[in-house]
Amino acid sequence: MKSQVIRLTTVIGTAVLAASIAQAQYTENFDSYATGSDITGQGGWAQWANAAITDSAISTAFSHSGAKSLATELHADKVHTTSFTSGHWNWSVWSFMPATTQLPQWAVFLSSYAPAGPYFWVAQCELDPTLSRIEFDMGPNNVCGGIGGSQFGTVFAPLVVGAWTEIRLDIDLNADRCQGWYNNLPVGQVWQYTDGITAGFGLAEIGTIDLYANDNTLAGDRVYWDDVTVSVNANPTPECLGVGIVYCAAGTSTNGCVPTIGSTGVASASASSGFTVTLSNSEGQKAGIFFYGRSGQQQTAWGVGSSSFLCVKAPTQRTPVQPLNGTTNVCNGSYSIDMNAYMANNAGSLGNPRFTGETFDGQFWYRDPPAPKTTNLSDGLHWALKP
Repeated sequence: MKSQVIRLTTVIGTAVLAASIAQAQYTENFDSYATGSDITGQGGWAQWANAAITDSAISTAFSHSGAKSLATELHADKVHTTSFTSGHWNWSVWSFMPATTQLPQWAVFLSSYAPAGPYFWVAQCELDPTLSRIEFDMGPNNVCGGIGGSQFGTVFAPLVVGAWTEIRLDIDLNADRCQGWYNNLPVGQVWQYTDGITAGFGLAEIGTIDLYANDNTLAGDRVYWDDVTVSVNANPTPECLGVGIVYCAAGTSTNGCVPTIGSTGVASASASSGFTVTLSNSEGQKAGIFFYGRSGQQQTAWGVGSSSFLCVKAPTQRTPVQPLNGTTNVCNGSYSIDMNAYMANNAGSLGNPRFTGETFDGQFWYRDPPAPKTTNLSDGLHWALKP
């Protein structure tokens, strides 16, 4: 029997899956199989550890695409292996939990699997109707500054019942990063893909999906699965949602100040406050503004002879002018603006209406005669919105 929600306490050995660079995506919609048949032995699907257990059926009761899906119940523990070893991918499966389902089932993602072992669990999503929630377990090495939860990172979200819902991993194998998604919303934060929920480190590989019914004893207590895919993601490395990340370089002011941009709180697509962008170590008593854009980053000379760089691509949005506090000719000027509040209070501003995953880049501008162009700029700040 396989245990489902654990962080294994022994180091797993080297995986036996062959490594190959896969360029094409994998797709399974279960439509090519006979209705009522067990998936074991078809299309590369098997029961965990090659056990002689059926407990699944190709069904026409519900489907996300086409006419059929896979129904799992009782001791169903169906696995399918692929091999993707580089690139940026979405690895997903769609789930349907009827309102009549009483017991939990799991979608489990492994980077390595062999029928007799070893195994390496990367992440798993429990669909739990007893608590009306999902439990999403992921690796402990959060690269974005902490998510809380258990020893290996557990995040909860409301369970969707009676509708098809996607469970997805956004995986960058080259950067060794992963972001979990459920119902098109991020679950937790980006973590190190190879440091999964098995102890030690696994391969940077998309390996085996496991659709698991947890050895329950209630016949007919089914969950339906459809559209298992590994598809190319053309976007950059998964974002650290809600977290400000500094980039580019600040210019040096007339009095030798090198201002520093930063942030506190969480950038949100729904909150009306709580994400404050700050400037410190700047010229005191100078007029300044914060401006931002949604078109990406650059590092272009601000002007002839200037040490500053324009770090934000046009078009940009200016926020209101504010005086930098501090002392004239001293590097103790500071400035702050709550960007959650600004976006909530300015419906027509660039980036509204906000949505989860939306990205921004911004920097501060301040008066600084006799510097070139009589102004200077801070370094840049990049952020992406959490829900």
